[in-house]
Order: sequence, then C-alpha cells, then structure tokens
Amino acid sequence: MSVVPASVIVEGIASDCRMFKGGSCKVSFPLNTEVRATDDIRRFRTIVVARGSAGRVVDVQPKNARILYAVEFPIRRSANATVTIAGLSEIELTPAG
Repeated sequence: MSVVPASVIVEGIASDCRMFKGGSCKVSFPLNTEVRATDDIRRFRTIVVARGSAGRVVDVQPKNARILYAVEFPIRRSANATVTIAGLSEIELTPAG
C-alpha cells in the first residue's frame, strides 16, 4: 500500500487527508495502477463494466473516511474509446494480473 501525505496534489486536485489518523491516506491502488472489476459495475439497472474487465486508475480521492477511485476502462467494440467510472471503492477493484 502507498501512503499519500496530506499535502500531496493528485492530478491537480488537492488530497484532503486531514480526516485520517496522522494526516495521510492509505491507498491500495496508486495512480496508473492496472486493476480489474471484481463484479459487474452498474449505474441504475445498466451494466456499465463487466466483471473482470481491466482498467487503469486515473484519480484517487479521500471521501468521508474512505478512499474512492476513478478508473478508466476501454470500450471493447470501439477503438481508442474509454469510459471513466468515478466513485469506486477498494471492494469493487482488484489488482490486475
């Protein structure tokens, strides 16, 4: 696990880790880490990302005493197209590989 100090700016957005003990956040998936969806990711009733799909962490944000990730997933049927899903927790992701 990486530790991000409270003063670090991640991708131009200040990381507010004051709510964490010692002013730091424990990040399981640092930026640009390859991850997989542990289950289908849904928005309302629609499956947006299928279980096991590979993606890349593009943003890490502390929110209400937990870490949330934004992950970019490639769209299978389209060349160079991606979808970015924000607000994913560590439970919804697993390391790729």
